[in-house]
Amino acid sequence: MSEPKKKWGLSVEPTTLTLQERKDAMLFLAFLNIFDDYNNALRMYKDYWLDTVHQLPCTNSEKYNGIKQTRCLAMRRIKKVYIDYITLN
Repeated sequence: MSEPKKKWGLSVEPTTLTLQERKDAMLFLAFLNIFDDYNNALRMYKDYWLDTVHQLPCTNSEKYNGIKQTRCLAMRRIKKVYIDYITLN
């Protein structure tokens, strides 16, 4: 008989997180529980979420640097939430 599949979850109560941390945690938890592994989930988060929500314009656009910085900050927030609050249950 196989063991039940483990799920990713928060190590703290969601109400203790800031609103942005809570949103990031719930979104990344969905990716982790779908793709099972941190590296796959992070790659899919970048490919499917960031590329859709914060699509990069051409490099000569005035908005390019701002959007690029926003994408970098989003990835940094996701990694911080994963390290600080997400565990495998």
